[in-house]
Amino acid sequence: MGQIIGGILLGPSVFGLLLPDTQAALFPDAEAQKSMADAVAQLGILFLLLLAGMETDLGLALRLRRAAAGVSLTWYYCAVRAGLRAW
Repeated sequence: MGQIIGGILLGPSVFGLLLPDTQAALFPDAEAQKSMADAVAQLGILFLLLLAGMETDLGLALRLRRAAAGVSLTWYYCAVRAGLRAW
């Protein structure tokens, strides 16, 4: 959670508003730099999902599969009904 908050604070949303010149110096607007930052971000997402999968308790998931299926199907049904009603 701290890394996400740090990313928001150092990104253009806060850091760019407070110190735009310093933010531009640290994060250049070059296309190659953006591609590199995007690749590192994608790698970070991959590792986050890997870590979340490794911490999943499969025994608990199997014990609660009926309740989880019921909740999932109920929300799916509600979303479809809301979509059809809006249509």
